[in-house]
Amino acid sequence: MHLPVSLGTRRGLVSSALVLGSLLCAGCGDNTATTAPGALAVVVGAHSNMVAPSLLDTVKAEIDTASELGSPATVIVDDGSPTASAPISLKTGNDNPLYHQDQVNQLKNLIDKARAGNPEVDLLDAVNLAARSVGDAVGPKTIVVIDSGLQTTGALRFQDQGGALLDSNPDEVVDQLRRTQQLPHLAGMRVVFTGLGDTAPPQQPLPAPARAVLVALWTEIVESAGGKAETKQAPLPGTRTLNGLPPVTIVPVAAHSIGPLPSITVLRDGAVGFVPNQAVFRDPDQTRVVLADYAQAIKNGKRALLTGTTASDGTTEYRLQLSEKRADAVRDLLVTLGAPADRISTRGLGSDFPGFVPDRDQQGNLDPIPAAQNRQVIIELT
Repeated sequence: MHLPVSLGTRRGLVSSALVLGSLLCAGCGDNTATTAPGALAVVVGAHSNMVAPSLLDTVKAEIDTASELGSPATVIVDDGSPTASAPISLKTGNDNPLYHQDQVNQLKNLIDKARAGNPEVDLLDAVNLAARSVGDAVGPKTIVVIDSGLQTTGALRFQDQGGALLDSNPDEVVDQLRRTQQLPHLAGMRVVFTGLGDTAPPQQPLPAPARAVLVALWTEIVESAGGKAETKQAPLPGTRTLNGLPPVTIVPVAAHSIGPLPSITVLRDGAVGFVPNQAVFRDPDQTRVVLADYAQAIKNGKRALLTGTTASDGTTEYRLQLSEKRADAVRDLLVTLGAPADRISTRGLGSDFPGFVPDRDQQGNLDPIPAAQNRQVIIELT
């Protein structure tokens, strides 16, 4: 016997069915995104002047994730003209665990055996190539970079103007890359850096402020290009030496003075490490190391004149104030190191000082490299 069903009851049943269907389907879209294979690209800087790349736990973890998802994986060799391997499929659909493990081992072997074939380093181009290799994937798109980060050709040349990029404001560098359409397209991609700043002879080690600028610069490039940047601080182990590689230009690094101090010393941002547009030190402890000998000289009877200078960005008043505040910040740190305050004078000249380097291009845009050269604190000992 069929019982009659009222209109209200019918509506209730339909509504319940819709709710049940919604509950059963909740997260269906997320599941698709999570279980889609995505793609992995590994940029390997097996070139001169850096510690030999290694499969750190960080890198192994990314390979394991790609293996679980069945991602295709590509290896990019970072040199002066980066190249990409053929993709290796890490799919598990054939139910053959030995075959699957063989594919994973192939990938690890490609990374381990990667070697630069061309002089110099173009990491920006290598990242761009990696982005193209994962760009069409559905699911997680991951780029792992094993490199020192010291690019020497292409859009970024860290060796130019005495290594001025290591003194630069990352925002200004990114603005220039954007204007010249040289930012990679990294929307929806995750970029994991390991080995940034890890150098090998004849390249000098980077002091802490310069390393901080390097990390900040690559982070800003990735995030301004639409990606998510992660930097792993674990150093590459210096247990392997790669010989017979094409040459890479050495990037000048400001060395800590040894022996008698000169009467005039120019300290750029890479030495004292100011936060961009502020009179705040990125790493006060490292700056104390740089200034310790000057504090001792002042304690021993020297007098010091500290002159702050800036690039041409901002108003005249802003430049004068910032340059004076930075000179004052150096003075205050010298005093904490024991230098008598009454033997230290400060002044700020903004961008109106002898030795100012023109820092605008033909279109009037700020050029980050000469701009970095103009941001100084000059110490004169008498």
